[in-house]
Amino acid sequence: MRDRMPAPGRENRIRITQDDGTVIAGKLEYDDQATQEGSPYTKGNVLPDEVCDLMGLDNDTSEPDDAFRYLGLMRASVHGKIVVTVTSNGLPLQDINFTIGSNSVKTNSQGQASIILSPGNYTATFSNTLDLNFSPASMQVTATKGKINYYNVTATESATTQATFTSSTNISFSGRVSDFDIFCVGGGGSGGASVYSYQNDYPERRAVGIGGGGGYAKTTNSVKNDNSILSIVVGSGGASVMAKDPSTSGIANGNDGGETYVSRNGIKLCSAPGGGGGLSNRIWQREGLNGADGGSGSGAASYPDIISVGASGENGEDGKDAAFIVSGRYIGGKGQGQTTRAFGESSGTIYSPAGGSSIAGYGSVYATGSPGTGGGAAAVSVTEQHITAKSGTVAGAGGGGAALNYKDSGLNFTATSGAGRNGLVIIRWRYT
Repeated sequence: MRDRMPAPGRENRIRITQDDGTVIAGKLEYDDQATQEGSPYTKGNVLPDEVCDLMGLDNDTSEPDDAFRYLGLMRASVHGKIVVTVTSNGLPLQDINFTIGSNSVKTNSQGQASIILSPGNYTATFSNTLDLNFSPASMQVTATKGKINYYNVTATESATTQATFTSSTNISFSGRVSDFDIFCVGGGGSGGASVYSYQNDYPERRAVGIGGGGGYAKTTNSVKNDNSILSIVVGSGGASVMAKDPSTSGIANGNDGGETYVSRNGIKLCSAPGGGGGLSNRIWQREGLNGADGGSGSGAASYPDIISVGASGENGEDGKDAAFIVSGRYIGGKGQGQTTRAFGESSGTIYSPAGGSSIAGYGSVYATGSPGTGGGAAAVSVTEQHITAKSGTVAGAGGGGAALNYKDSGLNFTATSGAGRNGLVIIRWRYT
């Protein structure tokens, strides 16, 4: 049904053509001196859009007899109708998906969703989304033969437009959200660990534990919301390792961090690999080890004449090289070369620093390289029987390497590296 729309200034005008062809034009007005005005015959009074929505009728083409026919069918029907209205702050919410029984429904521009069902009790279930919480989240609704039953649900809007996830989960948005950005940080790698104990044999060997690389940091912008479930997988930091001597080989390479990603319908929207685990070895003079790669690289270590350890990187930096030796150059781990701050912005937390590296000789010959800020500090000793490096403290941080060199082969010595830190996901969104 549509209202008649006269041209501006032509409201209530009529034209009468008499039998002889004479035309009389003028303005039609009541002259009945009414004591009470009646309701005008308009679409808003007779068949408004919200009534059409409730009955499932077309807003423009349906006529009053369609509505009466619908009511007659409902009265004679063995079915009943359920209408649920969803509001927030007193305003209707459009495009809210929920279920009534096993049936999926979605609210219209009036915040209403309706369904015709066989008489009985059903459960209306609302899934909380990242931007909305529902009260109640589920409720009993009833379909009554030949009747329309009405129910109301209130949604509370999120006070923010950004959320951080440090563990794996599934999320979704309501239809109010137009698009969103994703920031992923992979898990940091753990450091390597090495032990070398001696008496008189080969005191010139050096134990080396390289720090773990920071997890990579990746951003995907302006992902269109289609109301599908988003699967968030947060990569774990690499587990710490222990090197023993003389019961084992005395070396243990660090573990890589896990991949962090967000997927939709099996397709990854954003993915950040984990940082590399630090290497370990017991090296001779003129040998060394490279740093671990990652979002930020860890420092290298070498034994040219005495010892050399490079500092580890942060904010996407490479780790520093160790001192050049005749057999070649031992290089710091490769960083991603761009900021590891959320969404690539110029301020905020720096994620994914690398852990520090270490090298231990005998006597007072030992050194560590500094970790990136928040990366695990290295452990080194030539006097202790057991040492443990520090784990990363910010998301995606690499763990510290551990190196122990001790003059006594009759004891059991252990060096334990620092663990990498788990990654994270940050999502921010915009409304339509």
